[in-house]
Order: sequence, then structure tokens, then C-alpha cells
Amino acid sequence: MVMKKIIKNVCNLLDEVNPEDVIILHHADHDGFTSSALLNIYFYKKFGQKAKIVYPSENKHYFKIFQDILNIKPKYLFIVDALVARYKTAFDKILQNTLIINMDHHNIVEIQNKNYIELNPHKFGIEYMNSSGLCWLMLREIDENYFDKLCWLAGIGAVQDYCIEDNELLFQTLEKFGFINTMNFEKLIDSELMRIAKMINATIRAGQVEYAYQKIFEAGLENRIDILKTDRVLVENYKIHEKNLEKIYNKFKKMKKVFDKLVFFNLEGNPIQYISYIAEIDKDKKIYVGYSNGLLGFRSLFYNYDVRRLGRLFNGGGPHPKVAGGKTTKSFDETIKIIIKYINSEKSQKSLNDFL
Repeated sequence: MVMKKIIKNVCNLLDEVNPEDVIILHHADHDGFTSSALLNIYFYKKFGQKAKIVYPSENKHYFKIFQDILNIKPKYLFIVDALVARYKTAFDKILQNTLIINMDHHNIVEIQNKNYIELNPHKFGIEYMNSSGLCWLMLREIDENYFDKLCWLAGIGAVQDYCIEDNELLFQTLEKFGFINTMNFEKLIDSELMRIAKMINATIRAGQVEYAYQKIFEAGLENRIDILKTDRVLVENYKIHEKNLEKIYNKFKKMKKVFDKLVFFNLEGNPIQYISYIAEIDKDKKIYVGYSNGLLGFRSLFYNYDVRRLGRLFNGGGPHPKVAGGKTTKSFDETIKIIIKYINSEKSQKSLNDFL
């Protein structure tokens, strides 16, 4: 009820906002881009122009982004899918001139300021909702008919973020309009929406970031998912990514270590995110652990366990029960022993998962 009231207030605010006065901050990925595209489609539809988007990259760290925001002094800063909790101190200066609407779905940023609105779903006990799902939920309050037809755009972000349970209305709408034919998680992993999300991420990883965003915005504005499905650049980048992923998977599957409900992969310097793809390919009902030069990735896609527990064991965490990460100075084999010991110690205590 409280969340609905805040959403209503933000919707009223959007009715008065001029996109010239707005900056949208997010990651350069499937969720960040679909979230900002949804907001910018609303702005473009109402005002005929888009808001400025900013995202961290190898060439532009958050500190530089926040400095630019301080210099620009926008009236409004919308934060979506950005993992900004560690930069809380920067908000104090920004809030002197800017109203911040934080719709991130990572860590809650507790700030008491009249210019700060916290809409993180986790604040309201909603674990499985990502930023694009939240943006869609909010915008349909303004124009339900229009944004219901754009449900596929939010669906691209939600599927790849494994955010299905608390996005029930979104997935019911996706099913209603024929974009999915089931709400079964294991089948959604192989859905067309998931494939498009991977096409977007593959294009971003290939360095064609602005191209990916423009295609997402164009497809959304015209309400034509086929623009993304058939785009030559997106398709080609996805094919290259899939070939590389197949090679990596074939290499590491021979060396995986399996212990009861745990599967360990030493990714040997490769991106830790590969553990998601490996878990999706395996589809085994186990907890997946990826190790890459001290970086850790935890996934429990098909096994009911909150892997954020493991993330916290290594000074990390995660946006949802199925996804977490952490860091360690221990070796791969030492890390395996630590995790197994922790899991075994949990077995001696009844946990919430034992009752689900």
C-alpha cells in the first residue's frame, strides 16, 4: 500500500517534469537500457523529446558521473538499475539542487531528505522485481492501455534478471499479449525475450553501446519487438557471443566440481557473469558457484536457496535471492572448503528454505 502511494506520487510528478531537466542513471545492460527506454518513451510521447541518460563505463566511473551531475544541476535525477549504495555521500551534495527518485533494485539507500524518494522494491519486501519491471508498473498507472502493449520491453529486462515471482502482473500481461506462453521459470530461460536480452548484452559487450540503446528505444517507440528480433547487428553479435560461450562452457564443464547441492566452476580470469550462462545451460537443480581470480558469482536458478547468504559470507551480496556475488583472497580450492563448511553448518539449523 505504501509503495502504491509513492508510485502514485511519482506518477503525478512525471506529469509536471520537463525531460530537459532530467538525467537518468543506470547500468549499460538489458535492464538499465529497457528501464530508461520506458521512461524516455513516456517523455517523448508527452513532450516530444527524451531525457539525458548516463551510465558507468571503462572511461567514465561513477565519481565522474556524479561530478557531472553536480555541475549540470538537473532538477531531477532518476536512478534505475545502478548499484549506487556505496556512493551515498555523493547524494548529499546532489540533493541540494536535485530531486532524486531512486528506483534501483540493488541495495536500499537510506536517506532522510525531502528531495529524496526511495522506490527500491526491496524496501517494500518485494524480492523479485527489477528496475524495468518497476518502471513499467509505474508508467501503466499513467497510461495502462499504452504500456500494457509495451510489456515486452519490461519483460526483456525482467527475464534476464530472473525476476518473475514478484512481477506477476507483468508476466500475466506478457502471456495475455502472446509474448510468452508460460510463466514456468525453466521454460522462460529459453524464451525469445531471454534471447533478445542476450542479444542486447552481447552488442553492448562488443562496444556498440549507443547502437544497442537506440535500437531498444526505436523498437519501443514503434512498439515493434521485431526490430530487435531481426536487427542484423544484434543478431550477429549474439551469434559471436554464443560461439564464444560454447567454447568456454565446453572447456570448463570438464573441470567442474560437484558436491551434493553445490557446483563449482573455476572461470580462470573470465568474466564472473559466465556463471549465469553456465547455470542456464546446465539447468541442474543445484547452487552454482563461479570463481574468477578471487571474484565470486553465486546462482540458484533452479534450486530454492537464497545465495545472498553466500555473498555476505564473502563481503558481498546481490539484488535477488537467485543472484549474488563476492570477493576473496582465498584460492579456488580454499573457497570450496569454506562454502561447503558453511552449507553443512546450515543443515544443522532449520532455515526458511526448509519450509518452502
